[in-house]
Amino acid sequence: MTSPHFQTFTVVAKVAGTILNSSYKVYGYTLYDDYKGVWPLGRIGSYADGVFTEEHVPNIPVHFVIFTLVNGKFYGGIGSATPATDSSYTVPLTNVNPATFKKQVDAL
Repeated sequence: MTSPHFQTFTVVAKVAGTILNSSYKVYGYTLYDDYKGVWPLGRIGSYADGVFTEEHVPNIPVHFVIFTLVNGKFYGGIGSATPATDSSYTVPLTNVNPATFKKQVDAL
């Protein structure tokens, strides 16, 4: 095995009018566009206050899927990128029906 030269980057979850501090459980996943693969954000990297710091294999297009509950309401967002070293990607989370959000994720 050889090192795939991981890219280090950040993914920032944003909810308008809310600061995603440690009291919120925010879940994030990377879906690889051209592969049947999913990777949980923060597994090897880190997470704090709405910011995931991650490492991934370079030059692979992905979608970021992030969700949380705010005041008992479901918020979700999807972003896309081909992660590059030292880049930051913001994923806005909006109040959405969980079943609708699941359909959006299933369509990726």
